[in-house]
Amino acid sequence: FDRLATLTLYELCVEAAAAAGPLVTSVIEEPKSRWRPLPLNTVELSKLAATKLRMAPARCMHVAEDLYQRGIISYPRTETDRFQATIDVRALVGAQMGSSVWGGYAQGLLNGGRFTVPRSGPHDDHAHPPIHPVRCAERGELQDEQWRVFELVTRHFLACCSPDARGSRTEVEAEIAGEGFVTAGLVVLDRGWLEVYPYSAWVNDPLPQFAVNERLVPSALEMIESRTQPPPLLSEADLISAMDRSGIGTDATMHDHIQKIQTRHYASKNADGRLEPSKLGVALVEGYQRFAVEEGLDLSKPALRAQMEQAMTRIARGEHSRQQFLADTLAATHRCYAALERHAPAIDAALGQHFVGAPDRARAA
Repeated sequence: FDRLATLTLYELCVEAAAAAGPLVTSVIEEPKSRWRPLPLNTVELSKLAATKLRMAPARCMHVAEDLYQRGIISYPRTETDRFQATIDVRALVGAQMGSSVWGGYAQGLLNGGRFTVPRSGPHDDHAHPPIHPVRCAERGELQDEQWRVFELVTRHFLACCSPDARGSRTEVEAEIAGEGFVTAGLVVLDRGWLEVYPYSAWVNDPLPQFAVNERLVPSALEMIESRTQPPPLLSEADLISAMDRSGIGTDATMHDHIQKIQTRHYASKNADGRLEPSKLGVALVEGYQRFAVEEGLDLSKPALRAQMEQAMTRIARGEHSRQQFLADTLAATHRCYAALERHAPAIDAALGQHFVGAPDRARAA
């Protein structure tokens, strides 16, 4: 930034504040809502397990399958995030009324008039409903990981059947020496679904009362110097979201892909639980990108895999021929293999830059 220009503006503000004080130019209050979550599907469960439970998605799915086999939750591999009208959602809530943990909350939903029909998401695999509790279970029945996953599934389900959280947001604008300053505060009026969902917070942060044309007495005016920061490494939840946006992986395979890149030493989790690419992973990407322009095929990007998965989805819908898909996929695979074979020296060179000892060791890596 231009330090001299900023310092000049800062000094003008200090002088104006000392002379008359900031002038309130606008006070706006508006209602705010935090929508209840959509019914739970596999992708969302994997993301929540990684961020809220600090549990690897692959491990979460293993635990969820155990709970399903015991008849405690529904089938955990589903793309669906909407309940069909044929499912008695109220009865599923009623099954939790006997819980020593959230039984009172479930009673309040059904007997206190707080029950709300779950929202309908955009996904439906027409095979399985959203993930939900099938029966009530107590902590003593389950092992630690099982309880944590069951608790997440059940609290998420109850949150889906709860009212939205409601609040009031106040935004205040003030002017000093022609420069505008804005602040905002929030008052939570009804926590709604957040009462049963400790994995998400909505902080009550009220402002003092302000009036338009009021003169303020500032307690401090500061000019703070800072720097832009690089984006953080991806977490497992971030990677699942990116895969979902790019159309690669399915609800049943995403967590396996994340485990596989770690098993193959392309990446590893650091102390913060974020995925850090290894020298091997970086070298492979650089090697692929060296011949991407010439071949018009960048194997480090998700486009080819996404095209294949989109075609398989179209086959399931009866919109695409299986034979044509196989022909196209085999042709694309042959093209990839031939490109890799032609450009093997480029990949060796990229590996050699990251592994001391040159080509033989690079090939071994």
